[in-house]
Amino acid sequence: MDVMTPQDVLELARVHPLYAGRELGSSFETAPILDKQTLDAALRLFYADPRNLRGLYLSPSGGSSAQSYLCFPVGIDDNKEQRRWFAKMLAEAGVITPDVIALNLFAGRLMYRSMEIFTDYCEQIGATSLPIESTATDNVAVDVARAFHANMIIGEPGRIAQLARYLQDANQKLPVQRILAAGEAVRPAQRKLFADVFETDVVVSAYGSAETGVWAYRSADDDPDVFHYDPRMLHIEIVDADANGVGAMVVTNLLRRHVPVLRYRMGDRARWIERGLTRATFQFVGRESGSFTLDGSYFNLPAVAPVFDDVTDYQLHLSCDAQSLRDRLEIRVVPPAEWTADRQRVLESRVGEVFGAGDFLLSIRTMKSEELERTPTSRKVRRIVDTRA
Repeated sequence: MDVMTPQDVLELARVHPLYAGRELGSSFETAPILDKQTLDAALRLFYADPRNLRGLYLSPSGGSSAQSYLCFPVGIDDNKEQRRWFAKMLAEAGVITPDVIALNLFAGRLMYRSMEIFTDYCEQIGATSLPIESTATDNVAVDVARAFHANMIIGEPGRIAQLARYLQDANQKLPVQRILAAGEAVRPAQRKLFADVFETDVVVSAYGSAETGVWAYRSADDDPDVFHYDPRMLHIEIVDADANGVGAMVVTNLLRRHVPVLRYRMGDRARWIERGLTRATFQFVGRESGSFTLDGSYFNLPAVAPVFDDVTDYQLHLSCDAQSLRDRLEIRVVPPAEWTADRQRVLESRVGEVFGAGDFLLSIRTMKSEELERTPTSRKVRRIVDTRA
């Protein structure tokens, strides 16, 4: 399959219904950057016409739940081509090798694709996937791993940590050769737990999103925040960079023709390490200030904010529970004077719809306005406080 140039992607976008009504400029360099909020609004219009859904592979995006299906569309052939390309990269880098027998704990519910995606990678490489899905009980996961001699565990860090805690509480070990953790960063405490329970310090990873596909990897020899990709697959820009070269990552997919991805702002911050014609390397620095990850899903503030329209003020406080090593989201709200139990229940229902259920701790705490954390200079309320290491 011939790859496109960034200008080719722009020309496709001009006549595509997903970009209907948007002024795209005269050249790729002047095309507007597409943010998550604008994309979600465009997708709702796109899906209103059932003719647009022909021949698509749908992948849930950040913020998708049982009540709100935010899925990004990909052409079936485009999706297969990108997977073939990236599977070869994973094999060449030794991230997944033919001798792997992988206990697959990635999610496969509510249209989520992670389990299926990584099973496909394993099979293309000649490895074996044991796809038991993230909702499998820990005792079943251990039984399957032992019955079929799993030598690798793949999944989101929080789910792998849950399995490790189960084994630790039972005073058991499950030795494997390596772990592939993707969807969010592996924290130092999790890495220590993995080394203790799974008796390996080899942790590899893959990087991407529903909108852009999976396209970058971290091998066993790389630092935890370093990723490699092939610039022939995607055109990456780092915009609004600071003095250290850290800026927002903007992605244009050079393989996807059915639904073009043009200058999409992923919500991640990164900086270049090395750039070549067939391989480039970047350092993942973290999420942009108006977004965060929770249980492997991305959330941005504009999408979450309407939940709190009825309260005087609010703050999202993210931490790591010291005992369970699970993410903790404490939603701190300042209720109005006429707050009632019924309004509290409505808020709890809205919170449940947005964040859903997962392997994290969730609570709502009422506070006084002066108790919310604020910026040191302007004294504005910090909407997102993330203390996770």
